[in-house]
Amino acid sequence: MSRFATARQSSYGTLPVPSVFTKKRASFSLLAAIIVTGACLSILLCVATSPVSWSSSPPRMRLAAAPVVPLTSAQLIQPRQIHLAYAGATPGTGMTVSWASYRRVNDSTLWVGTSPTDLTLATVAAETVSYYADDAYSLFTYHATLTGLTPRSKYFYRVGSASDASNVSPVYHFHTAREPRGDDDTSFEIAVYADFGERNAQDTVPYMTTVGNHEAECYSPICLYSPEKQAQLSNYSAYNARFRMPSGDGAANMWYSWSHGFVHFISVSSETDYDGAPTNNKGTKVYKPNGDPKTKHRALLNAFEPLLLKYKVDAVVSGHQHAYERHLPIAYNEPVVAGVSADKTVYESPRAPVYIVSGSCGSTGGHEPYVDVAAQTWNVMYDNVHFGISTLKVNKTALEWSFVHAADGAIIDRFVMTKQ
Repeated sequence: MSRFATARQSSYGTLPVPSVFTKKRASFSLLAAIIVTGACLSILLCVATSPVSWSSSPPRMRLAAAPVVPLTSAQLIQPRQIHLAYAGATPGTGMTVSWASYRRVNDSTLWVGTSPTDLTLATVAAETVSYYADDAYSLFTYHATLTGLTPRSKYFYRVGSASDASNVSPVYHFHTAREPRGDDDTSFEIAVYADFGERNAQDTVPYMTTVGNHEAECYSPICLYSPEKQAQLSNYSAYNARFRMPSGDGAANMWYSWSHGFVHFISVSSETDYDGAPTNNKGTKVYKPNGDPKTKHRALLNAFEPLLLKYKVDAVVSGHQHAYERHLPIAYNEPVVAGVSADKTVYESPRAPVYIVSGSCGSTGGHEPYVDVAAQTWNVMYDNVHFGISTLKVNKTALEWSFVHAADGAIIDRFVMTKQ
């Protein structure tokens, strides 16, 4: 136990690539409990089958500004903000395409096909949602869910008006999720809290989002003076209008799960109000865990930990805190070190979930100040100095997690999980 008594603060350099992607494994179950924080939207993002790389410059956050000059009639109805999300009860058989315009287009639709030059008008109707309007413009969001697709296949699509050929988007493409097949030896990679360099990729790569506290709030200065605007921009209005996750039973985008290959992801909301709960006002205390939770975490821990252990969840990923942390497997407040290598970079058949905080993709609020984190026996490493994203690489034999420095792409932390 003594060798697990202290955590290390990151001092990144060149890390060796683990060579344990060879042992047989059935499938992983990853619980992605990702809490949105700061200016950074949490994302689980499937990004091809090769390691993440940047050819010329590291990724940078690129925020889309609201219109500040009058738009022409053509610009008001132009499809914009196109993004994707996996859909369907069976992995790889569905995809939701979402887009927006500043004026309602009553015949919004999409075309899809396996060739960019041979697209067919989809029979599915596009759902129209609007939550915002002012004197300058309104915002309408459209969602159309394609079904009956072939897993692990490439499709091309475009969106726009069914009757106006001048009001359509360029042709984009997406890849459907892969089904869990035992004979599939290839890997795929996920980016968590991802930015996309010089060109955003949301029209090509699915955004799988998880709600956090900031989606309930309005940060525009106008909300301080306009109750009407506060009503339009608060209470998850924008989040639930702009995104469409594969949830059911009236859960909106707050609770849902999805599968990709050997991994099952569960998105857990920390923001749901239940019947009988205290009214959420300025006097209601809301807790978010950090590196030194002391006692305030116990209600949350008591509610969730037995379920995580019962269903053998492999990893719990969260955000909110502006830092990165990786823990040992933990059960009932104790690190479970069986199968953990001496350098804590390999977890062989862990007996409890591994907890990861990945909340340092970038924030004007800076990093989280930690106190006495190094003394925690369960904390392998923490980093509240560097900004970065996390990547998850998976095949049928192993799961590899890396924390990547945003400035230069260097690997700050890496570990591998395998199971017999």
